[in-house]
Amino acid sequence: MNKTLRIILIILGVLVVIGVVAWNLVWYATSGVRQATNDFFTHIKTGDVENAYQMTAREFQAQTSYEQFTNFLAYSTLQEYESANWSKTYVETGGRGISEGTITTKEGGVVPIAIELVKEHDVWKIFRLAPHIGGLIPSAGSSETVNYENKIPSQEELRRLVFISMNLFAKDLKNAQISY
Repeated sequence: MNKTLRIILIILGVLVVIGVVAWNLVWYATSGVRQATNDFFTHIKTGDVENAYQMTAREFQAQTSYEQFTNFLAYSTLQEYESANWSKTYVETGGRGISEGTITTKEGGVVPIAIELVKEHDVWKIFRLAPHIGGLIPSAGSSETVNYENKIPSQEELRRLVFISMNLFAKDLKNAQISY
């Protein structure tokens, strides 16, 4: 065998080994994030919502009560979780992990979702649950939260809101408080 060909094959072999080792390191580093995310949805699937809530981070629980969490599940298709496909899972420095992918429901629906996790006392906890909810939602950057119990205001209430808004606009216009 030619000496140059042998050197090329050795270099390729080393590169393959390095690639396999790197892949395994990434897989190992993200396995805790994937496992925590899968365990969270398994609790939801089996109806063990209380343990799913316990898998959330302190900050999640400070911002979302157990009642809000159960209401969210009741009004979303996530309660119908059947399986998940995580297309991206990664760990960032500082104990932050992210899983992005899709949830498949029992009826075959697909929900794109991003889950952000943090490490609390060496345990991965759900910090943010961000399903890409279909339908009408508040605009990006809005401080408004999705409330699944809101209803469209009556015609009378809409007229009242328009009247107030138009009066405020006219007042600001009259006082030259609107700039171009």
